[in-house]
Amino acid sequence: MLKTHFPFLSIRMALGVLSLFAMGCSSMSSSGGGPFSNGDLNGSYHFNLVEVRNTGGSPEHCDEWGTITFDGVGSATGSSTRRCNGTLDSGSGSFTYIVNPDGTFTLTAVGETESDHGQIVHRGNLLLLDSTTRTGNVWVHNGVAAKR
Repeated sequence: MLKTHFPFLSIRMALGVLSLFAMGCSSMSSSGGGPFSNGDLNGSYHFNLVEVRNTGGSPEHCDEWGTITFDGVGSATGSSTRRCNGTLDSGSGSFTYIVNPDGTFTLTAVGETESDHGQIVHRGNLLLLDSTTRTGNVWVHNGVAAKR
């Protein structure tokens, strides 16, 4: 089982690094591309997310990592491992996605109605990921994905 001695420190560090990384990369979203299309999401990406969720009344902080593979036409498959309060859980799923001309995109798990959001940056080599929700147990998550 993966375990850290300073879980809050590692989450804060990860959020800080992600924030700095996002600020540095956000200006690159328009460089080397655009208008964007579904074909700009093609291939496998490693990702890491940090989430805050509610599973019974109190906030819970989790981190999740895995791989997602986009087919370039609107479908994707992925697998991941999530750690919440020291407990690991693995899973996989299928998704649909739509890329907008400005490089933003939505990613929706098959059978779900709420979508995650993202931004294609650095000529498609990096993705910024975020989501907030009013239903379900995940309130917010942020992360990055790097092309393999």
